[in-house]
Amino acid sequence: MDIVSAFARAGATTLATDLDPLAPALWHADHQAIAPRIDDPGYIDFLHRLVDEHDVRLVVPLTDLDHVKLVRARDELGALVLLPSEEVVRRVGDKYTAHLFFEERGIPSPPSWLPDAVPDDARYPLRTFRLMLSEPRPGSLPA
Repeated sequence: MDIVSAFARAGATTLATDLDPLAPALWHADHQAIAPRIDDPGYIDFLHRLVDEHDVRLVVPLTDLDHVKLVRARDELGALVLLPSEEVVRRVGDKYTAHLFFEERGIPSPPSWLPDAVPDDARYPLRTFRLMLSEPRPGSLPA
């Protein structure tokens, strides 16, 4: 994992967790731990124990699977959690609301529409030689 290696090159001692013992990040970190599933009631307690045991000062989530859970538990963990507020996590976890969020802040975002609001000139991209991508709205964030 590039980010794990980058932190190590910067002088940090790294600890990686994953449910899968073959996850690449585990093999690049100084310390490894097999985590319970994020829907396990003991998930946050598990992370808190690791923070205490390894004197962790920064938690850097590498996927969006546990972002909501982590922002809700940030005060319990005892380390800085590198995530924005829950509102931002939820908004960017939905591709359409992320697009609106970016536009509200003047951040360029490609034109985006919900299925029932696609303008006619975008519905038929072959006639206008435009490229149109269609993706599901949610990322992997739990609802």
